[in-house]
Amino acid sequence: MKFYHKMLLALLSALFLFLSFKELGFFAWFSLIPFLFALYRSSLKQSVACSIIFGIGFFIGLTYWITELVTKYVWPFIFLFLSVYLLVTGIIIHFILNRISQPYLRIFLIPAVWILVEFLRSQTFLAFTTGTLGYSQHSFLPLMHITRFTGIYGVSFILILFNAAVFETVIFYLNYKKLNLRFFAVSLSFLLLFSVYGIISMNRNLDRVIRNKDFTEIKIAAVQPNIAFGKKYSDRGKEIIPLPYSSPHYFLPGTELVIFPESVLWGSIEENDYFKNWAEKLLKTENLYMIVGQ
Repeated sequence: MKFYHKMLLALLSALFLFLSFKELGFFAWFSLIPFLFALYRSSLKQSVACSIIFGIGFFIGLTYWITELVTKYVWPFIFLFLSVYLLVTGIIIHFILNRISQPYLRIFLIPAVWILVEFLRSQTFLAFTTGTLGYSQHSFLPLMHITRFTGIYGVSFILILFNAAVFETVIFYLNYKKLNLRFFAVSLSFLLLFSVYGIISMNRNLDRVIRNKDFTEIKIAAVQPNIAFGKKYSDRGKEIIPLPYSSPHYFLPGTELVIFPESVLWGSIEENDYFKNWAEKLLKTENLYMIVGQ
């Protein structure tokens, strides 16, 4: 395979991985396969170049929103810094693919290395967890249930295990002209096992709530403001206040809880005096509770 073909494969993986975080989580299940092909039987220099392209391409797409928060000159430092983690991951995977001949060992080592680097990226004062692969499956609720035991890294492990198994299946076919589904079956068995556990767990909890009537109904209003980052700390929370439902009510009569999204305020409520005064008055006049993300 020519070098520019490998570079294109790395870019393709970056694109698939980016799309998996844009409500297209199914892309994550095969997003790393082109990247693994780019590293397979490549020189170390080629793998380094492919890893750099992969990391930069992925994090440029994933962190473009930061330009709304910081100056445009800071953004390149952010995505270049994050790309270093994928560079390290790519180099280690290069040695796994080209120095270890046992496919079964490779399909478990690759996800192990990946989640180790993801974990390290979440540590220290430079922690930045955007792009953790498991988050792409937030809508796959049965699989997400394993996070109660493994954290988000368990989901990342299953995803990469699946990618590595499909890769090994294709490599085996290309080398021996025979279809060997054993690698794929191993990864699929893990996926099915944890998914079935998640489904059973979800149904059990739902049955318990319905059977025991272990719940209290409340009327909730969820507010999703669409404001620029700069407005958060320039208008003292003024931009966050929604338009009233009707005069004199801000929310539908009978509303008991108002929920604002995470990070809707810049700093504490006390630092956003306009919003603070409005909220205190609202809670008294309309007799409701409020949850505000900071």
